Amino acid sequence: MSEKDRFDEESWRALAEAPYFAVMATMSAGLTGPIGLFKEVRAAGKATKHPEDGSALIKELSAAAGSGKVQREVQRRVGSPSKDEMAATAMPGLHAAAKTIATLSPDEADAVVSFVMDVSRAVAEAVPDKGDSDRVSTAEEDMLQAIENALRGG
Repeated sequence: MSEKDRFDEESWRALAEAPYFAVMATMSAGLTGPIGLFKEVRAAGKATKHPEDGSALIKELSAAAGSGKVQREVQRRVGSPSKDEMAATAMPGLHAAAKTIATLSPDEADAVVSFVMDVSRAVAEAVPDKGDSDRVSTAEEDMLQAIENALRGG
């Protein structure tokens, strides 16, 4: 039995889409140009494919989140929001994931949140914002906190 089989379709979709929505929200907080956006997308892909946690659940989520299928499905449903709309578009998806995360054991819930946050942090660290000497800007740190709060049901 796969880990996916433990969930109904809606719950699994919410978990698999969480990294994508977190990336959208993180990218909305940055002030990077086109090359920076490319670097952020590349960092997200790399972090999604190489999660720190080696549990079966995280491996399956990593595979699902890293597939183009999840991205295409989200884009079909929400379109391609502007940078200004990305966070507002992403938050309902993160709150949907939080409902499923709340049903997991504490260890599994922490592993899922950590996985999504690792992907988000990789995006935030990929490129320093224009005019900002810090690797992660205050706006990005605030967004990372908002993402984690959303995933933890806050």
